[in-house]
Amino acid sequence: MVIRDTDNLINLDKDKQTQAIIPNIIHSLDDSHLINLIKNANKDNFKPIISIHDCFGTLPNLMVEQEQKVKMEFIDLYSHSQFLSNFHQRFVQTIKDNNFKFINEEGKSFVVMDNNKLLNIPEIPKTGDLNLNNIMKSKYMIS
Repeated sequence: MVIRDTDNLINLDKDKQTQAIIPNIIHSLDDSHLINLIKNANKDNFKPIISIHDCFGTLPNLMVEQEQKVKMEFIDLYSHSQFLSNFHQRFVQTIKDNNFKFINEEGKSFVVMDNNKLLNIPEIPKTGDLNLNNIMKSKYMIS
């Protein structure tokens, strides 16, 4: 796959890109979860929070309270954020920013590749009916 840059063409390893996209999305969501936890803990004067990569820690006497805060931030992130829609919009915008032609036919979106082949842009996946609030009752959400 070749991505256009204003000055050069950049060759990408299609297989590596395909394998990396989902882990990178999950990692960015984990980062958002951590950022929201720390931001709201500071606002609530809840200290200390220790973080290493995507792990949380605190003092032993504050662990139960922190566990509740972690769960609440998780629920908030996934129930109020339109992360799938935002990701899809950014992905489409990146295609447009790289000067690829973007067309709609019969209610579907396509990118016109250099060889005039049409590449389908998938629709946003439908979400199920999982009640995220049940996470508050879960013993093993955070381990």
